[in-house]
Amino acid sequence: MAILKSIISWLLGLGLGSLLAYYLSRQKKKPRSIPLKDQLIRNSQFFGEGQKKIQQSFVIVIGLGGVGSHCVVGLARSGIKKLRIVDFDIVTLGSLNRHAVAIVDDVGQTKSDVLKRHLEEIIPQCEVDAINTLFSRENAEQLLSGNPDFVIDCIDNINTKADLLEFCHQREINVISSGGAGGKIDPTRMEISDISSTKNCELVRKLRKILHKRGVKEGITVVYSAEGAAQSLLKVQDKMSNTQEKYDDYAKFRTRVMPVIGTMPAVAGNSIATYVLSRLGGVEFKSLDKENVRRNTFNKFYQSLEILEKKHFRCKLEMDFEEFENVAGDLWHWQSVYSHTTIGVDAVRFDLTKPPSETNLIMLTKQELKQHISNTLPWTQEQLEEIRRKLEDN
Repeated sequence: MAILKSIISWLLGLGLGSLLAYYLSRQKKKPRSIPLKDQLIRNSQFFGEGQKKIQQSFVIVIGLGGVGSHCVVGLARSGIKKLRIVDFDIVTLGSLNRHAVAIVDDVGQTKSDVLKRHLEEIIPQCEVDAINTLFSRENAEQLLSGNPDFVIDCIDNINTKADLLEFCHQREINVISSGGAGGKIDPTRMEISDISSTKNCELVRKLRKILHKRGVKEGITVVYSAEGAAQSLLKVQDKMSNTQEKYDDYAKFRTRVMPVIGTMPAVAGNSIATYVLSRLGGVEFKSLDKENVRRNTFNKFYQSLEILEKKHFRCKLEMDFEEFENVAGDLWHWQSVYSHTTIGVDAVRFDLTKPPSETNLIMLTKQELKQHISNTLPWTQEQLEEIRRKLEDN
């Protein structure tokens, strides 16, 4: 009997101990009190007096997915005093590959609350106003109130994105917008430019079209990838969350799946945060206008094609420069399709009976071009079929 009592007492003790340990593990830990000056020492060394402005700034970030979450974390870690973060949706299991801080236990919780909780553990001095709602024209005044130093658009829905940017543009609020990071893989093609001069970003192209109709043609800074999409929208449909279904009548959410690797939204989000910090901290940079660099470098190819069309084919070149660059640069990489050299190349029609287009343009050396025009270039059947296939798929 004594042995049985001892066993029962031991089991009770073990059970109560386990319950106590579980209870303590679920309690919110109070963040360690670390002097903010010490935590931000590297930023202060970089920005000097500008760090004071950063630590006095108020920034609003709308859209807290892959791009937005990385942007928010970057701003908070750099000392932004006050952040208002807005998103209507929840963390999903499929979004963990690109979210800045969310963990498995956060799945099903609102993005704004999840981000706020993690920020409290990273930099508790940051004042975070987390709002769980969808941005719209109706609540724009309320969500953007308080005289923010910057508004950051990380929305991935075109309708609400256009409403936000139009609102900020009309009221001269500093705003920067994120293009699409889905389907892209080359981090070196990330660019910062005015919305009027972007390239190869379908999201920004559609957004620009909407804003043009509303009288907004320039004056909005955009961070986007100029890379041609490595992957496109899949045919499969993504099931909308309950929150998406709630707002779908207004926002018209895309349901087709866009493949995305987690690193590209991080590159975009941190690029946006860096841009904003540079403006607030007074260490501004002039964005490399890669579009002008490309045009200056490769315009001679385009001009040569214009001359060839006029002199040999008696035609005016109708193909614009962006279409030309998509084929000559992105598809053929400025190389001869025949010998694969980049030395002494020019552009020419593939099918000599049709004008140059995105499905009828190749690069050849000057000697190869002369032979091609005179139908004496010794193509193999395999070469011709490969070129046709690539042009059709372009």
